[in-house]
Amino acid sequence: MNFTVYILFSESKNKFYIGFTSNLEDKIIRHNQKSKGLQEM
Repeated sequence: MNFTVYILFSESKNKFYIGFTSNLEDKIIRHNQKSKGLQEM
C-alpha cells in the first residue's frame, strides 16, 4: 500500500496539519469539510 505525506494549512485557524494518508484526495475533502464546521465522515 502506498502512502502520501501531506502538509495542509487552515487559513481560518492559521494552523498547519501534517500527516500521511493512502487517499490524498479524500483527506483534502475531509479537511475542507471540517474547516467549514461539517462533521467528518
